[in-house]
Amino acid sequence: GVANRFDSFTPEVACKLPAIAPVRELDPARWDFGGCDEVVAFAARHNRTIHGHTLLWNSQMWMPAYVGAMGAMEKRAFVTMYVTAVVAR
Repeated sequence: GVANRFDSFTPEVACKLPAIAPVRELDPARWDFGGCDEVVAFAARHNRTIHGHTLLWNSQMWMPAYVGAMGAMEKRAFVTMYVTAVVAR
């Protein structure tokens, strides 16, 4: 299977903001980390490592519109909260 072909896995899209919080939600406890956690759990079950991937892109495709609508201070706080929440998992 896939686990036997690779030494590490990269969650890529599963840990990006549109997958975790596609709509404005300021409480990380309510974000959906299901896909991200699934990739990490799969790697752990098969004794493989996880390779981090870019969490933020300056692109409309990877940045929900609600983030663009935030003011500078709110955006900085939100992005810090998002990165901290993902990396802490």
